[in-house]
Amino acid sequence: MGGGPGGRVTRPLCPVLIGRDAELHHLTTALDEAARDQGAAVILRGEPGIGKTRLARETVDAAQVRGMRVLVGRNVQHGQAPYRPLTEALFATARAGALPDTPGLRPFRHALGTIVPDWRDENGAGDQSPVVIAEGVLRLARALGGDSGTLLVVEDLHWADADTLAVLEYLADNVTGLPLVLLATLRPDPSPASDLVTRLEVRSAASVIDLQRLGPTEVAAMAAACAEGAELPAEVVDAVGARSEGLPLLVEELIAVPASGVSQAVPSTFADAVVRRMEALPAEATLVVHCAAVLGRRFDWRLLPAVTSLSEDRVRDGLAEAVRVQLLITGVDRDFRFRHTLTRDAVLSALLPPARVALARRAAQAVERDGGPGSDDTRVMLAADLWCAAGEPDVAAGRLVAAGRRALDRGALVMAERLLERARTLATGDERIRTEAAEALTEALALAPKLDDALTAGAEALALLDAHRAPTDRRARLHLLLARAADAATRWPLAGEHLAQAAALAADERLRTAVDALAAHVAMGERRHDDAERLATRAVDAALRMDLPEVACEALEVLGRRERLRDLGRAEVIFARARTLADDRGLVLWSMRALHELGTIDMLRSSSPTRLELASDQAYRAGALSLAATVDLQLAGLHAYLFEIDAALEVGTRTAEVAGALGLTEVHVGALLQLGFAHAIAGRRTEMEDAVEAALRLAGEQPEPVAWAWGHVRATASLLAEDRARAREELAVALRWAQRSAAVTTTFTALSALLRVVDGAGQDAVDDVRDVTGAQVITINQAVLELAEAALAARAGDRDGAGARAAAAESVLRRIRMDGWRHLTLRLLAEPALDGGWGEPDRWLAEAMEFFSGTGHDRVATACRDLLRRSGRAVPRPSDVPERLRSAGMTGREAEVLGLLGERLSNREIAERLYLSPRTVEKHVERLLQKTGLRTRGELGRLARDTRT
Repeated sequence: MGGGPGGRVTRPLCPVLIGRDAELHHLTTALDEAARDQGAAVILRGEPGIGKTRLARETVDAAQVRGMRVLVGRNVQHGQAPYRPLTEALFATARAGALPDTPGLRPFRHALGTIVPDWRDENGAGDQSPVVIAEGVLRLARALGGDSGTLLVVEDLHWADADTLAVLEYLADNVTGLPLVLLATLRPDPSPASDLVTRLEVRSAASVIDLQRLGPTEVAAMAAACAEGAELPAEVVDAVGARSEGLPLLVEELIAVPASGVSQAVPSTFADAVVRRMEALPAEATLVVHCAAVLGRRFDWRLLPAVTSLSEDRVRDGLAEAVRVQLLITGVDRDFRFRHTLTRDAVLSALLPPARVALARRAAQAVERDGGPGSDDTRVMLAADLWCAAGEPDVAAGRLVAAGRRALDRGALVMAERLLERARTLATGDERIRTEAAEALTEALALAPKLDDALTAGAEALALLDAHRAPTDRRARLHLLLARAADAATRWPLAGEHLAQAAALAADERLRTAVDALAAHVAMGERRHDDAERLATRAVDAALRMDLPEVACEALEVLGRRERLRDLGRAEVIFARARTLADDRGLVLWSMRALHELGTIDMLRSSSPTRLELASDQAYRAGALSLAATVDLQLAGLHAYLFEIDAALEVGTRTAEVAGALGLTEVHVGALLQLGFAHAIAGRRTEMEDAVEAALRLAGEQPEPVAWAWGHVRATASLLAEDRARAREELAVALRWAQRSAAVTTTFTALSALLRVVDGAGQDAVDDVRDVTGAQVITINQAVLELAEAALAARAGDRDGAGARAAAAESVLRRIRMDGWRHLTLRLLAEPALDGGWGEPDRWLAEAMEFFSGTGHDRVATACRDLLRRSGRAVPRPSDVPERLRSAGMTGREAEVLGLLGERLSNREIAERLYLSPRTVEKHVERLLQKTGLRTRGELGRLARDTRT
């Protein structure tokens, strides 16, 4: 229990938890609910020493008993890097190896690498926004917890940085329905964290447990427990009760005071207890503790030799003495920390202000000279805290601006914003540093992009630049940054205003070229295609002449997009040129963007997903989630066109989630519409309408999304349900909306023309579609329009020409693997072909009937069969599926796949034989395994061979 200064003092932790039964019950109930996917966020709020950490530790023990994954991280008072507690919490998982390989985590791998460097991809594109990181943490916690769930503990929330608070707010708002408990500890003092907790409590996103001081009976019970069986005199219990004032920490500290007579040795305050321990230290150990207190509650001892001017051996001796008297405790990775925040506060309060200032200056110099724990950014923030403590905030601001610029150079936008925001706050005396901080912060916010915040910071920076009569190019550069942020937010008029000001101010030709490239991008967004082409052409020529590869890539992208509306081949040449330039100059992001554009051309021309999938994979690995979501939007649509519904739903759902988290409204709308399209093909009208309505709520009255909703989604569902009248009405609505937009490149326009021609319309039906910019460039549209032209030619008496045109169009649709659309459009064309005696309507209908029987579209299959019967043609028998297989529900197409498995062909070989995609074959194999109850494709092959014999 005690001893003199030379004796060892035992740590007086109470072996049992006293007076917190109700609180612990609340927490263990939350753990049990999490195992049933009913997660919760809980905040333990209370003054220092009230027992927040002890109750959190008891919760950790309870979670481990339940088999839950436990993650624990702490905030620190000084020099905290963004996401520090999350990094600490995930450190053990990172040390154990790679991230769990689950589909839900794939989009967020690089974001998690922002907080755990061991997971970061070397080719990454900078760090991520707190919202994206939060979603990544949410998914990772779920993956790590498995069936038992995860407990994430974040201590000392009152010291959390803004980014950590943003992540925790997102977690609290989204934890319901997940096997995750978020537990945080917080002091009740005013702070951004306290404001956050209040907001969470008001909207019932978190429950708050306010810890109260112990009553006299509980204090007596705790004192007895701390005595570990020794009988305490009544006067000692009374003294502890009176002087601890019900704080559990003080009960433990008071019981542990080293003296022969406990009742006489009990100090009147906690600070007195710390002072008595300091008095028991040798002089050098006292200096070590004082310097450690300046560094923070948790510190790296390697900094102390430089701050104290003592040797490492003497510093180690001093630390050992401080540990012996329980002022310090040891941590992991060679760090130490004060036993409690109050311990450190008491040590600092014993120092006179001049002594604290002098030590803070020495500590700041030591951190800058000799380094310290964590990353360069962490050291800069720690040094800035110390310079402020030394009374030199402008020095701190200057260091932060330099660090913020370095973060910008490497693409770490979140870190740059944090460093520069603090620099701007501190730089109150030096206008030059304040101006530089405002400029750099504007750049970080514009690139993020956080448009409104960037506009605020930019206005301040411009005012400061005007006041100092800064060169016009500096102001032009700021306007260009703000224009870029407005462009990213699709606020084209605002982008144009800033571009005009940038152009008026820019004296440097290089800067004017960058203005032209961005102006071309804005013009393309506003559908001013001729202006975009003129500006981009000028920018490309100038950028290549002045060796500005990024500007050249941006301008080439605009030229490629413009050309894609006219000629896919010429567009491909432009995008390939941009990619070569980006690869040669190491511009990773621009290379991925060019690859995406090339993949888009492949999709439009041949339905090939190869380059799109490669672009998606590269973008996710690099953390370029905006680009990845855009690519996945196209992949989701392609899978749906190929009738690969499961893949379409998987990619579409992922895209909607990522776009929603990033605030990418246009992509989010598109993803919801593609999900609706997939449901339409699958015949799930209710789910389709849910997706469409969600998309239109986001999009409002914008022409293109409304056109897609009616033509791309609803009309597809109606045609596959054989509701031609409804489909005609929906396509008419879609075409009217499409004609309000400058560019709608989707297949419903051509499908509308074909349906109208089949129903008796003339050439104007085709001409209406050709008037929609870009619609006729898509290969599938060209083929479907050719089918419409075939019907018109037959009506004009050219039956041979009509048959030739239909055969050519069918060949194109077969080549691009659009089997569903090939059979659907030929099923429509078969009606006038049967009536007019041209083409191959018998074969078209027979093959369509077979296809749609296999995909479950029974109404289309039945319509094909009825058309054949009414025309007097022989209706083909169902595929020759043996009875034992037909009784298992096997379709004709599945029987064909099974037969080729018996020939030991690969999925790709089967796909080529049957004109399917490998993904479709894979799905057929999965269904065959389900229907037959077999486990491997080898067993399916043996079944096929046995069936033949």
